[in-house]
Amino acid sequence: NDLLQIVKIELSKLREKLQPQEIVLSFTNSLITYLTEATAEGENGARPIQRLIQTKVENPLANALIEKTIHKGSEVKISYVHGEINLEIA
Repeated sequence: NDLLQIVKIELSKLREKLQPQEIVLSFTNSLITYLTEATAEGENGARPIQRLIQTKVENPLANALIEKTIHKGSEVKISYVHGEINLEIA
C-alpha cells in the first residue's frame, strides 16, 4: 500500500529529526494503521499525511519538549489507543 509506505517514510523523517537530541522514537503498529486509515479516507499523497503527522504526532512531541517531559536521551513510544495518541516516555 502506497499510503502505508508514505506514513513509514514520514515517521522515519521525524525519528531522524530528533536523533541529534538523542531522543529515540518508536511507533506502534496501531499508530501506523491509524495514520494510514485516517489519510485513506481523504486525499491521497504525501501532503495530507504530513499534515496529519504534524497535528497528531509532532505537535504533542513539541509540547512535551517545551514542558521538558521529554529531554536528551529520552525514549518515546508513540501509540494509538482508544482513539487517542499516547506518548510513553522512558
